[in-house]
Amino acid sequence: MNLTAGEQPDRLPSSNCRSCNAEVIWALHNVTRRPMIFDSIPTFEGIWLLASRALGDKAPTARAQTVEEREVRDDPQKPTEDRLRYVAHHATCPHAKEWRTRERK
Repeated sequence: MNLTAGEQPDRLPSSNCRSCNAEVIWALHNVTRRPMIFDSIPTFEGIWLLASRALGDKAPTARAQTVEEREVRDDPQKPTEDRLRYVAHHATCPHAKEWRTRERK
């Protein structure tokens, strides 16, 4: 699935974080295909683009913006909807540390 800057998917299915009860969206990373969790409301601070499910996928697909796309996002002349992106929930969840299972080396 091709994700372009400014593309906002149709309403994505959401659930709630099991720690803080915030509304979240699960998506598959476009390269690793590993599940990722995102805040359900896009913001100006986000760097992740989400696309609706591809045929056969169980979740939407996510990819990070390129540097060029971030420059466009920061252009105040662009429409607001073209500048909103998603934030990984582990960056905002007050209980994120409890879910980390691996030590970083």
